[in-house]
Amino acid sequence: VVCFAAGLSACGAVQHWERALGLTATMRAASVRPNRVSMNALVTACEKPLQWQLALGTVSTMCRDDMVPDVVTFSAAVSACEKAEEWQLALHLLADMLCVVVKPSVITYDAAISACGKSRQWLAALSLLQQMREAALLPNGITYTAAIKACGRRCAGRPSLDLLGHMQESRCTLDGAPGFASALHAFHVAFA
Repeated sequence: VVCFAAGLSACGAVQHWERALGLTATMRAASVRPNRVSMNALVTACEKPLQWQLALGTVSTMCRDDMVPDVVTFSAAVSACEKAEEWQLALHLLADMLCVVVKPSVITYDAAISACGKSRQWLAALSLLQQMREAALLPNGITYTAAIKACGRRCAGRPSLDLLGHMQESRCTLDGAPGFASALHAFHVAFA
């Protein structure tokens, strides 16, 4: 299992989902039962090449095989949905995490908020930010940048300005140039 997991992790690191899927099939053919580490690597390999269906299928397979997905599994699957702009599925995965008593991380919320933003669902993004705070997770610059982008895409200038105020209170900084561009757009919307 260790050798297969290492190979899958290497595939995951470079997003070679086809190779990761082939290696998983080879594992099963050799009667080697994949473990959580190997399955997490498969989900991660599906993250950037927009193989969100395979990522979700892998999470389902893990549940069916009595292999409880962990925060790494769910975060990678939510991120795959975010990249495919499947915001409703990202929110569904977040709800599933709570059902199986897996605590979402800041990374999980960042991906879900970004998924909402890409789909112009700014109210859902702000709701997730509130859920995050209620779960005693501290939003970071990436979180705020994703939320500001969500508001900016729907011309919600006032909430964007409120988020900038929250950022200042928590001593966060925007996530690089995209964050500054989103903030400038929010100012333009608010004062146009």
